[in-house]
Amino acid sequence: MRERGAESDGTDLAELEEAVWREPSDADRWGDLGRAYHRAGQWDLAVLALSRAARLEPRDAQTWHWLSHAHARRDAGADALHAARRAAECNPDATVALTNLGRQLLRSGRPREACVYLAEAARREPGNDVPTGLLGMALFESGDPAGAAEWLERSVRLDPEDPVAWAALGACLDDTGRTEAATWALETAVRSAPDYGWAWGRLGKALRGLGRLDEAVRAYEKSIEHGFAPPVVWFDLGESAAELRDVDRLARACRELARLDAERAKPLRRRLYRLRAERRAAG
Repeated sequence: MRERGAESDGTDLAELEEAVWREPSDADRWGDLGRAYHRAGQWDLAVLALSRAARLEPRDAQTWHWLSHAHARRDAGADALHAARRAAECNPDATVALTNLGRQLLRSGRPREACVYLAEAARREPGNDVPTGLLGMALFESGDPAGAAEWLERSVRLDPEDPVAWAALGACLDDTGRTEAATWALETAVRSAPDYGWAWGRLGKALRGLGRLDEAVRAYEKSIEHGFAPPVVWFDLGESAAELRDVDRLARACRELARLDAERAKPLRRRLYRLRAERRAAG
């Protein structure tokens, strides 16, 4: 499911730039330059060159495909989706074009539509983890965790090193009540990608469901440390800390949650007051 780019062919950027100035109406040369910019991580220049190539040769599926990826790198979702559609229209037999169209639809918040294209891509290439994993993600976001788990299990068999697929599989398993298996999948994800905040947050939820509160608290703190700290993570951290009677962690969760969602912080604050009162009464 991981995005893969083409390897550089070793052509010097300066040579390609000189070539397009010599022949500014040559779509192939603009396309070569755009792909070289893309490989070099110069997304704005890649978009400019590939857009020029697409204007000169509007039926070239490869140009539209690369242009879609360049727009996506710039977080220009609507443009990336438009280019992906054009690539698929120009070459409907290309599995890679269908896969990318599904990917861009998924990124645009249209998972049900993405499922149509990704299912066809996965049917054509059942041994390809990319459409398989993306189809699992699309089904998950469409509200079908059981169906998603089936495809994500296939994806991790095809690419067992993909932390995104493992994390998504863990979330699906957790949402379908298979908490032990979910925990194992999520632990696999964070072993592979220790800075994957979302996976740590989902691992905390799964561990909490198993009653492993100490481990859940540590997982929630890892989630926060690595940048995934929505109100639900602070709330669940606070709830777990309260059950462990860990006043310091509960107090921190109350403070942070109050800044994000004051109403949701109220029940945690009541638990904190009760724990402090019990401490005082115990002397």
